Amino acid sequence: DNMVQCDGGTGSIAGVVTTEELTTVEGVNIEMSGNAFASMTTGNDGHYVFSALDEGFDYTITPQLDANPLNGVSTFDLVLMSKHILGLQNLDTPYKVLAADVNNDGRVTAQDAIALRRLILNIDTKFSNNSSWRFVDASYQFSVPSNPWADEFPEVINVNDLQGALQNADFVAIKVGDMSLDAKANALTVETRSKQGVFALSTENVTMTAGNEYRVAITATELAKLEGFQGTLTFDNSKVELVDLEYGAATAANFGMHLVDNGIITTSWDGKAENNEVLFTLVVRARTEAELSTVLNINSRVTVAEAYGSNEELMDLAINFGNGAVVS
Repeated sequence: DNMVQCDGGTGSIAGVVTTEELTTVEGVNIEMSGNAFASMTTGNDGHYVFSALDEGFDYTITPQLDANPLNGVSTFDLVLMSKHILGLQNLDTPYKVLAADVNNDGRVTAQDAIALRRLILNIDTKFSNNSSWRFVDASYQFSVPSNPWADEFPEVINVNDLQGALQNADFVAIKVGDMSLDAKANALTVETRSKQGVFALSTENVTMTAGNEYRVAITATELAKLEGFQGTLTFDNSKVELVDLEYGAATAANFGMHLVDNGIITTSWDGKAENNEVLFTLVVRARTEAELSTVLNINSRVTVAEAYGSNEELMDLAINFGNGAVVS
């Protein structure tokens, strides 16, 4: 019931939950405690109201939403986080800084990047020490915007000695891990970033013979223009056996190997590399005669396939087998 009625008085508490960009947030469970207890869930408009409350008493409003942790989260957020950590491009609002504190330890460090990448790689399915969304009293002013932990900030709204109708008990919602503000906050949210072309990783196509091993080096002719990428590498287990994955510009932390028995490797990489530098090399043994281009693929089966250019443009990610055929 999105219009909660409490028995008794003439007081009320109402508010709206929005992101820092003023997009209303759906699905937030709002709990009221104190002189009365009630709860409701925000709809598309992000609003809530508790009516018929006894005046002169104290109440506490607590928002909660811990669902779909990958909402709005991608390797592009790791690009932004890394720039912030290195002092190259600081996150420009206290809410984005709080979103970057993935492990909820009151600072933004490489440990947050590790935790976020594990989520993107599907190694972890939730935040180990945080909820998917956090909320801050919208009336609160951070004393040091670049350091939101300088003072304790309110994640609930306390109403003391309620008199009449309180209409502005509003909250700012923060999607943890989403520094690019891509999260879908309600069912009516429209996608704001569109993909601009395709970035193709490269390898040579070969005709494989059963029993032979092949080294499949993955690179890209314009790798220096890339800030990062993510996706799902899939290979046909009936045609090839994965013998090894050798690291290059991408290291062990950039791969999720937990689904490899199903022919799936998740990958997430951000950083800098030179054109044609080897990102990684797959060592495979052919089980049957087959074209490599029919065996190996990049798609969005687990981790969404996309790439990020030097101007932060969003692109599709594919693999080019050197014979003009691109599989994506």
